[in-house]
Amino acid sequence: TTKRINRAFVYCSSLGLYNLQINGKQVSENRLTPGWSDFNSRVNYNSYDVTSILNLSNEHIINLILADGYYSGYCGWERGRGYYGKFPAVKFQLMISYDDGTDEIICTDEHWSSSEGPIREADILMGEMYDSNYESNINGWDSYNFDESNFKKVTVTADINPELTSYKAEPVRQRFEFKPQSITRSGDKKFVIDFGQNFAGFARVVLRNVGKQKITLRFAEMLNEDGSLYTENIRMARAQDTYISKGDTEEVWEPLFTYHGFRYVEISGLDKIDDQTIFGISINSLPEQTAAFTSSDSRLNKLFECILWNQKSNYLDIPTDCPQRDERFGWTGDAVSYFPTAAFNFDVSSFYQNWFENLFDAQRIDGALPPFAPLADMGVGPVYFNSAGWADAGIITPYLFYEFYKDTDLLEKYYERMKIFIKSLELQSSDLIMPEYGYGDWLCIGEATSKSFIATAYFAYDCSVMKKIASILGYSDDELYYDELFQKIKQSFRKKFLNSDGSLIQLTQTSAVLSIHFELLDADEAEKAKSFLIEDITEKNYHITTGFLGLSFLMQVLSTMEKNDIAWKVLTNNEFPSWLFMIDNGATTLWERWDSFHPDKGFYDPTMNSFNHCSLGCVGEWFFTGIAGIRAIEPGFRKFMIKPFIPDELTYAEASFKTIYGVIISEWKKDKENLTIKIQIPFNTTAVIVIPFNDYELSKTHSILRKENNCTCIEVGSGSYEITCKLV
Repeated sequence: TTKRINRAFVYCSSLGLYNLQINGKQVSENRLTPGWSDFNSRVNYNSYDVTSILNLSNEHIINLILADGYYSGYCGWERGRGYYGKFPAVKFQLMISYDDGTDEIICTDEHWSSSEGPIREADILMGEMYDSNYESNINGWDSYNFDESNFKKVTVTADINPELTSYKAEPVRQRFEFKPQSITRSGDKKFVIDFGQNFAGFARVVLRNVGKQKITLRFAEMLNEDGSLYTENIRMARAQDTYISKGDTEEVWEPLFTYHGFRYVEISGLDKIDDQTIFGISINSLPEQTAAFTSSDSRLNKLFECILWNQKSNYLDIPTDCPQRDERFGWTGDAVSYFPTAAFNFDVSSFYQNWFENLFDAQRIDGALPPFAPLADMGVGPVYFNSAGWADAGIITPYLFYEFYKDTDLLEKYYERMKIFIKSLELQSSDLIMPEYGYGDWLCIGEATSKSFIATAYFAYDCSVMKKIASILGYSDDELYYDELFQKIKQSFRKKFLNSDGSLIQLTQTSAVLSIHFELLDADEAEKAKSFLIEDITEKNYHITTGFLGLSFLMQVLSTMEKNDIAWKVLTNNEFPSWLFMIDNGATTLWERWDSFHPDKGFYDPTMNSFNHCSLGCVGEWFFTGIAGIRAIEPGFRKFMIKPFIPDELTYAEASFKTIYGVIISEWKKDKENLTIKIQIPFNTTAVIVIPFNDYELSKTHSILRKENNCTCIEVGSGSYEITCKLV
């Protein structure tokens, strides 16, 4: 057309994955579009402003590349594929508004044509193969009036009609580029590259004058003792990319429709390589890091860095459990335990708004919620709906979302769905006691806590959270109902799981943590549980015996008990099992298990042994709430507390966190004589600062709230504050 374009927007969706180009130009840098959803019921679409691209020329050609993705590709264990459908499909609409006031709509229909191209294989789990010999099939396809002899008319499918919804999360994009830290020749035309960091993404190869070659890339998180790739733990995922080169003077290639979890790459097919031949490209859905932490302990700093990279590796479209093996599901248990850490580290507001749609899409008609979302055939079982600590993501995580982002719309949107979930728990219980069912305290390394205990505790906690949500939304009758239900469950819980003297029948760290945090005990009973917890941790030389569920709340419980000194010793323990044991053994991301690797035993059983798992990273929250002492008093951190913990072993610590109001900074530093605390309070917020001394110096205006336990509580408004305390 010769008419001047005023505005032009593209709306594109697919069953599977798509890559969109107009006039030979990539429309966006987004990857893995349109994202994973339950394709049988709902599919995302993406929107793009293409005005500038179309205004560069009067003739236009639209190109789409399709791949199976999770729709028709491999999904889950046991090499299952085609869970949602057999063949990928696309829906496209271009809406153009011209300067003369006219409009035009171009959409996919029977007039489009298709062909096979040089991407011969493309699968998220298995990898991608690009054969340049097949480029002739689509030669010139990005030019107007190209030769369509190798193309045929598309098949239009009318019987697939899922709901289309706009993609809400930040897109998956390239976020970081790694250069090789070392290159080792491992055989004839074979090299192993170490990027120095475990991450999720792909490898980009840059070839110069190599001729026609078949280059194969294999990926791994760890190496065997002989320096070869350790790939047993990725199970049935092939995780292999192949590029058959053209023979040009310079070629740059990277896959479009796959990603891997890796630190090491084996590249074969080249006589020689250097640090400009291959690059590691990290991708995720996290555009803005909202937190930072540093201290005088380099191992703590490394632990925080590991936790960040766990999130950078697993927040790709959905919150996956791991990025490397044939799973990569959005397990709901991780979404409960890791959410506070995730929300401190990055702005995950749009990310979770998107994932909540997947979660409630998978809710059964009886109200039960799944253990992972989107729901798919995992290939192995069992798949427990309403498993305690997993399904509760439908209650606990939206409430935590509200605490961080002050978003009542999300609570309102899913409120009725939450209610029917609670009803499903009521129906599942007997006299308000839940059955021995579900995944339990997953991967505990001590005595396993009764699944009935855990499920009943979570049932009660869900009701206490629902009471708060009902109050926020103004549903007073519901607030009363959930309060009464909580009290009834609490009484049933005490009758079932407590001895006559008020002690827990089953004494485990997890049973103590859950019963304390969920407020299921009377005052004297709670004291017994607290005493046991401290004694048990101390007797075990500050080691943890919990699984995922107990660990989720352990550090919070210790802080609430004013036992930060115990929490600190747990955090900084470097003997197995501990976080610093992983750091001392070379971890760059936290592992699925405390002993995923042990120097005396080697690798754990490869059937479930990820080296990049978020779950144990839930301790990251305590870097901010414990060491820096930043805790919300009002939703969104409109009002918050700063109560830093200052252990003898640290000389300084600094943490920052960007809230919806601005950046909070909590920094402290000490020498032989003085402790200096520096605080930054954002505009339109107030803070309660707990100074760990009665005597201090602070020139700015502040009000003293109280003095107790050799501490002074003051309240301040926005601004920067420096507080000095004498240590001697």
